[in-house]
Amino acid sequence: CHILSLGSRTRFPAVDILKKGFAMTRFAGFSAACAAVVLALAATASTADAADATGFYVRGDIGGSFGRDLGGSVLSGDGFQGDSGSSLLLEAGVGYHLPSNFRVDLTAGYRPGFEISSQESLGGVSATASADIRSWALLANVYYDIQTGTRFSPYVGGGLGVAFNRLETVTYRFGASEFTEEGKSKTSFAWTLAAGVGFAATDNISIDLGYRYTDLGEIRTSGDSSLGAVNPVDADLKAHEVKIGARYRF
Repeated sequence: CHILSLGSRTRFPAVDILKKGFAMTRFAGFSAACAAVVLALAATASTADAADATGFYVRGDIGGSFGRDLGGSVLSGDGFQGDSGSSLLLEAGVGYHLPSNFRVDLTAGYRPGFEISSQESLGGVSATASADIRSWALLANVYYDIQTGTRFSPYVGGGLGVAFNRLETVTYRFGASEFTEEGKSKTSFAWTLAAGVGFAATDNISIDLGYRYTDLGEIRTSGDSSLGAVNPVDADLKAHEVKIGARYRF
């Protein structure tokens, strides 16, 4: 009985250590949960701030413009066979970040390297046409940036504007015969559809990689040829474009 009585009053250190360890574990778990909640709230606030942040930015881009079919035929007199080749694309602009992930910008683009290289045949006789094309375009664009909670922000957008297309002198060859037709400048309605992704390299600088379908309107010949007056010819100037650039936010 004495031994039992003594045992009931004795405190064993191991029991105390286990109790303290359990309490510390519960405290650590509670602290980790609180930290996770704080971080989640901070991330949410950061995303909300990014979505509502406004301000001006400037941009510059370089890329390639790959012409689509010109839509016509020299032999039928309604255009040119084949596509317009490919061209370097240079573009610069200024824009503004709007609330709720929208942004707008005004860009000026230059495409100096398009060309006509039409090749057909009639009764075994080749019929070709060749000319250089240059295009300038002013576009007003709007984009929607998709916030991902990371430095990457996919976007979609589109633009409307005006293109100034210059068709240089066209050289026609029918078998061994050759004549030329003066080119012409034409102002056309232009529009684009775009998609891409931005990468926030710093708080102020974003790298932009994008694809764009661009319709630059029409090109047209003058009708003044080395053989006399001829009917002018129209052709569509459209392109798939890939570009990379940077945006600097003030």
